[in-house]
Amino acid sequence: MHGSAGIGPFSIRLFRHTSGMKILFFYLGVFASLLFNLPARGQGGWDTVKKPELGLTYKMARDYKAIPVDPLEEWELLIYLEETDKDPELRKKVQPRLSFTIIDHNFGLATPLTGGDAEETVTNPDSAPPINSFERFFEQRWRAWGLGLDSEGDASDGYELAEWELEPKNGKGTGAGTAYVYSNAARSVVIIGTCFPDDHKEQKKIWDAIVYKMKLAEPDTSRVDAEALKMLELYRKKGFLDPEFRVEARLNLPKGWKSDDTENYILVYSTKDEPLIRLIKSELEAIRKEYENLFPPLAPVTAVSRVRICKDREEYFAYGGPPNSGGYWNWMAQELVFFDYDNVDGEAGTGKANSRIVLYHEAFHQYIYYSSGSFSPHSWFNEGTGDFFSGAKISGGKVKKIGVNPWRIRTVQKMIEQGPTAPWKEIISWSQGQYYGGNDKQMQGGHSYAQGWSMIYFLRESRVVERHEVWSKILDTYFEVLRKSYNEGLAKLQEEGQGENREAIGKLSDDSKKLAIDTAFTDVDYDEIEEEWRKFTLGLKVPR
Repeated sequence: MHGSAGIGPFSIRLFRHTSGMKILFFYLGVFASLLFNLPARGQGGWDTVKKPELGLTYKMARDYKAIPVDPLEEWELLIYLEETDKDPELRKKVQPRLSFTIIDHNFGLATPLTGGDAEETVTNPDSAPPINSFERFFEQRWRAWGLGLDSEGDASDGYELAEWELEPKNGKGTGAGTAYVYSNAARSVVIIGTCFPDDHKEQKKIWDAIVYKMKLAEPDTSRVDAEALKMLELYRKKGFLDPEFRVEARLNLPKGWKSDDTENYILVYSTKDEPLIRLIKSELEAIRKEYENLFPPLAPVTAVSRVRICKDREEYFAYGGPPNSGGYWNWMAQELVFFDYDNVDGEAGTGKANSRIVLYHEAFHQYIYYSSGSFSPHSWFNEGTGDFFSGAKISGGKVKKIGVNPWRIRTVQKMIEQGPTAPWKEIISWSQGQYYGGNDKQMQGGHSYAQGWSMIYFLRESRVVERHEVWSKILDTYFEVLRKSYNEGLAKLQEEGQGENREAIGKLSDDSKKLAIDTAFTDVDYDEIEEEWRKFTLGLKVPR
């Protein structure tokens, strides 16, 4: 809202739909910080953060670092976490966190509030009411927490300040926190800090210093818009795919994050390991060509994927990495996320080698999603093929061979010798939940991943399979039947006006997968193929 000129066209934005209206919310601009010339307390000093596109200027403790906000996050615009101590014994039980949210009081109203009453738009009586107040925001987004004592603060820049102590509901949990809310007639600026109860008194002093000295103004998006237009023009001039997506990815970067482009990807990263970034730029495009060789796309893939490389495991999980994972592909956000693995002295397959294993695996999921019609095959095929590509050996910008996956080989060899393993006839039809551990074979996710990889590697690399009339066709038949059945069925649903019917699409997916399995394995003797798979897998050498 640059004065009365409205919000600029390239401000980072989020559309919310209410009764035919599109109310534009902007969020996340380019992080800028300057030295704040105040005495430093224990947190290591202060930086001034100027966010004119949000109408905010505040000082931030240097021990609090900005982390990226998930592209699908609707409300939190800025997130800071206190850095953990390098000494494990001094680390806090709960990492202190500070978030910023802006709430438009007119959101969800049929007419703006201009002194008279406004009717609230309800598109679905069963859905939650629109979030246009702090109370609604807290009720819907902080359901595990309760509001304790409140107090009124001093007015600032036309805003009233209210403050609430937070505590987990029903005495459950180990958190404590404070919510600060600046409000005027148009909007509320909500700052929420959370931490371990024993740390609350100390952390609140830091939060108070940030919030009480905050300056609020009318948002001005002109600088962000000008920067976005300049980047967009440059991308178009150079002929990059999906320049709008690339611009948005670059504008969403907090302090300490950089970006770089390849033909099909935009890399955003906080790691300082520039050699790793150069390696990823080269090898990501090389492995992409290998995906295309084995799985030719139905049509040219023009979608660009964001590849987010966190500086370490801690930052990866702070950003939202699933527990016990090393990376993931988020199709809704068009984002592949992993981290820069540490080198372990004296151990092969660590550091860059691990980062590449995860990259090749997750990039396959991204490619297959876009190239085949936005569906996911059975887990044994999908995860097993991702792990298959993790063994790629790349040199001179080309994949020279696909070797053994060092993460899986020891596990599956031990499984074959000692158990547990799943019969092929069963694991090929397992759901994702069963594959991840919800099965009756005492197999956890790591076991399933290892067996799935070994099945794919056997079917692609075994000479016995290559010479077998039936086995040699399993993978190609499975994938082609699945892709054809799913896409033809989806086209029919769209003709019938059911293209957005999740239940119908889910049934189509299940039916297509079953047809693919039945067709690909029709003439397979399971006892025979499993015996050859065991011999082949036990004969593989563990990479050194």
